[in-house]
Amino acid sequence: MKAVLVASLLGPAPAPAVTPPTSPPAATQVTVEILRLRAAGLDTDAFARELALRLPAARIVGHDADPATTPGFTVFVDVQRDGSSAWALTLVASDGRAYDRRVAADASSSADDVVRLLAGNIGNLVAAIEAGTVAHDRNDVPIPAPAVATPACPACPQPKSVAPCPEPTITTAARAVPPAAFELGIGIAPSLAIGLGEPDDADRFTAAGGDVGLWLRHRSGALVGTEVRVIGRKLAFDTSIVRTRIGIGVGYAWRRGSFELASTAAIGIEPWSVRAAGARRDLGDTEGEARTGAPLFGGSIRIVPAHRFEIGGVGVRIGPRVEVAASSAIGDGGRVAQLFVDDGDALTSIGRVGGWELGLGVDVVVWIPLRSKRLARRGRRP
Repeated sequence: MKAVLVASLLGPAPAPAVTPPTSPPAATQVTVEILRLRAAGLDTDAFARELALRLPAARIVGHDADPATTPGFTVFVDVQRDGSSAWALTLVASDGRAYDRRVAADASSSADDVVRLLAGNIGNLVAAIEAGTVAHDRNDVPIPAPAVATPACPACPQPKSVAPCPEPTITTAARAVPPAAFELGIGIAPSLAIGLGEPDDADRFTAAGGDVGLWLRHRSGALVGTEVRVIGRKLAFDTSIVRTRIGIGVGYAWRRGSFELASTAAIGIEPWSVRAAGARRDLGDTEGEARTGAPLFGGSIRIVPAHRFEIGGVGVRIGPRVEVAASSAIGDGGRVAQLFVDDGDALTSIGRVGGWELGLGVDVVVWIPLRSKRLARRGRRP
């Protein structure tokens, strides 16, 4: 017996039991069957339609719907304005999980843009709740009970010893003022013009000066307006040239946040004159025939990428301007008018008028919202 005992003591010790690692608990997945909506300051019907596009499997009802008629896993959605352009979102699920979010909208966004922005955020959050991929912010939060309308006083019993029912206090939420349908733009732009193409022996620097303009922008981005440009430069032999362009244009100003990209096409007529010692100089052609400086007629395409900001209730746009223009004196068939001075021995080139030109400048526009008094009163109504 001793030998058996010793042998068993000298044998290898039994291996310890190994507990296999436990896998992490699976994320809770649910199917949202009912969305109960409570939204202030929004078009409720449009909001419900946008949510239905993003969550086709969920039934969407108002918060005042009877819970007994809407069984199933429910998510309560509460939307409230939080400041001038931000919104507070609160989502409460049937199991008590609550989610809090804040969504900022661009101040220039239309009411439809805001509805789509909020519906997109809520659709993404509900999808994450169903998949169990988002952490909740609060626990054990009950879904608020639907508001019960106060019965009218005639339905209240009126015993002689009981005071009559008090009249209910009716309050209405302030309506958000929609973006202005139109904006009036007043602009200035110092600029210069550079000649392109032929004639090769003409000075490329054409003239410098500036523009003033008046523009009307619809909230869709469409533009229409008029501008006056006055440019000029000193030439050789104590002469100078002055050009005045009057044009009308159409275009589009696209906005995203603080960025604005404006593109326009315009046509214009441009009287010009050559002066020496403050007086208009006579002109002639190369054959010695007297000529008048016929006005230029042409068109231009312009693009302005700019920064836009708000100050004192108006918008201000500042950015570089790039313009490509083509013009010709009326009756010249699109040709460039080259200027020469006859000093008795030879013709000396002193400049050019018309043809292809590149314009460079700095564009500054002040946008003033145009609102009717009726809309302003509706926005201030309590």
